[in-house]
Parts: sequence; structure tokens; C-alpha cells
Amino acid sequence: MWEPYRQAVEAKLPHAKIVADRFHVMKQLNKRLTKLRRTIQSEADPKVREVLKGSRWILVKNRTELTTVEEQNMMST
Repeated sequence: MWEPYRQAVEAKLPHAKIVADRFHVMKQLNKRLTKLRRTIQSEADPKVREVLKGSRWILVKNRTELTTVEEQNMMST
């Protein structure tokens, strides 16, 4: 949660329970994951970059929904 927002809520509503909903947590998680993945890919050598190409969908998919090929590709990186 954005720190200034949290501070404002705590200042104005000191007894309120602060919660974060799943949608916004996942949105921030995916945003940070994409940023990290892009950084790693941009700094990788061409061979590793080719292996990582298309990795976003493997990272955001539920593990139980991965195909055998996707699971093998995930384990090889």
C-alpha cells in the first residue's frame, strides 16, 4: 500500500483496520515482477535472453495450469 495513503488513514482513522484487496496486491506484484524480469533480460547475454523470451506467461500462470513443456522450460532457466 502506498505509504502516504497509509499514513493519512492512520492519522484520520486511528482505530480503522487497514486491509489490502487481492486485486491491488496482485497488480503491484505483477508490475514489480515485470520490471524485474525486463531488467534481468536486458542485462543477460543473448543465449539466456533467448531462454527467457516469453517467460512472462510462465511466471504469471498457476503452476497447476502449466503444460509439460512450460514446466520443463521453467525448470531449465
